[in-house]
Amino acid sequence: MAEDRESAGFPKSDFIARYDGNRWRKFELNSGGTLILTARGQEIMAFNPQLRKHVLAYRSEAQNNKQKDFRKWFKAGGNSDVYKFGDRPMVMKEASTAYSVWNALDRMDYLYGICRKFLPNYIRVPDHYGILYSPDLKKQYLLMQKVNEGLTVADLLNDTNGNINEGLKKLAIMEFQGLEDKVRNVIDSAPGRDQMPRELLPDWSAGNVIVDFTTPTKEMPFTFWIIDQ
Repeated sequence: MAEDRESAGFPKSDFIARYDGNRWRKFELNSGGTLILTARGQEIMAFNPQLRKHVLAYRSEAQNNKQKDFRKWFKAGGNSDVYKFGDRPMVMKEASTAYSVWNALDRMDYLYGICRKFLPNYIRVPDHYGILYSPDLKKQYLLMQKVNEGLTVADLLNDTNGNINEGLKKLAIMEFQGLEDKVRNVIDSAPGRDQMPRELLPDWSAGNVIVDFTTPTKEMPFTFWIIDQ
């Protein structure tokens, strides 16, 4: 971890070396608390001042427990509630303090890189941009990419109304059966895997894999997105 003193507006920031060679950036905020940005999070924050303003607007609404312009409820997961981030293709996971957003970011950002480097284009992990946590906060926050409307494999299995094309539904369910083995096979040989201190995949279930029919690939008429509810 190398200390960096060039971050204007923050009293201290450190770079955190990652398993895959990328670097996160960790900020200790003047107001208290810790902000960590992934490599992708650093990129979008550095070159998007409007997004930084939206982050502040979201924070204001969250502090007042309001759903207004930026903070709009989207879905509930096992450990958290997920809110839309205005009209941006992003969502904010608001987790209880009993849930570690650090562990989630640790696993999912590394898995993101593995999927991009070693798996077909139809197997992906959403971008995870960063986290904010503090002993003084009632919740922990994780900002990540929003993938369609959150249609999961579990939703396909429970679809009895014919709302989804039957051929596409059968293909996605069939491919899902072998998906875990494909992912685990590349995890076991990925660079840095021996440094990863914990199980990399989230709880493997049909509810933790989104099926995105709006993003077809050369291999499949959809994209699987692995998420961590």
